[in-house]
This record gives sequence, structure tokens and C-alpha cells, in this order.
Amino acid sequence: DGNNSYVRDTGTGNLRFPTSKAEFRNNGDTQTLASFTDGGSCELYHNDIKKLETSSAGITVTGTVDSASDVILKENIKTIDNALDKVTKLRGVEYDYKENKKHSIGVIAQEVQEVLPELVNGSEQKSVAYGNIAAVLIEAIKEQNEIINKMKKEIEELKG
Repeated sequence: DGNNSYVRDTGTGNLRFPTSKAEFRNNGDTQTLASFTDGGSCELYHNDIKKLETSSAGITVTGTVDSASDVILKENIKTIDNALDKVTKLRGVEYDYKENKKHSIGVIAQEVQEVLPELVNGSEQKSVAYGNIAAVLIEAIKEQNEIINKMKKEIEELKG
């Protein structure tokens, strides 16, 4: 149209690109933007530096993974109650993935769902928002700290 170039699907169904490898590059063909390999990885780049790659083991991210957490995005904010009780009901496990036999550590989504259902996604194959567990751990540590300080004070009074 003089300003933009388009690839437009005007039929029904999917727009397909049958290929063994596809690369999206910048206009000067000097930087990779994304790469997709048949039966292999999908890679996303920023300034020609790979930032996200898929593999049979999962994904690898170079850099940080952030979640939007600004107060302007939230409402009905309240501190997590009984966090220590919730944490003590969770079970950390070590295991091997069936697909690639890679040894790992984590939690079992179905067990987390019983205690903290808001951290579990999916219906057939469940996933856990691991990063969000930190909020529960923060409050559990604070609860534990209150207990420890109370016990210290009682010990000091007994020594008294």
C-alpha cells in the first residue's frame, strides 16, 4: 500500500508455510528476529541476541523473566493469610521427566492446586506459576519470624 507490505490469508483455514526451517530477519538481512526449525527449536531474538529458545526439555530464557505487577493493574489487594500453614502443606519433590529423563526439582501441580489453586493453570496438563509461590513464601517467612521473636522474648523473660 506504499507504507507497508502484507502477507494476507484471504481463504478459509490456516495460513501455512511448509518448510524445514523458517527465519524472520530484519529489512537489511543483518539480524535474526525469529527462527523456527521443523522438529527442533523455536527461537526469538532481541537485537540479534537469542532471548528465548524452546527444546525438548522446555524453554531457555536469556535475561530476566518479568510479570506485570504494577499496583495500577490490581484491585482487592490484601496480604496472604495463613501463609505458613499453606507452605507447610506443599511438598517439594525431585523427579525425572518422562520425555527426556532429565532430573529436576519442583512441585506437583495437583498437590499445589489443593492448597493454592490460583497458582495452577490448565485442565488436562497442569502447570504451576512458580514465580508466584514467592509471595506465599515471603509471608510465611514473616509469620515464622514473628513466632521466633515471640519465643526469644519468652526465653529472655524466663532468664529474667
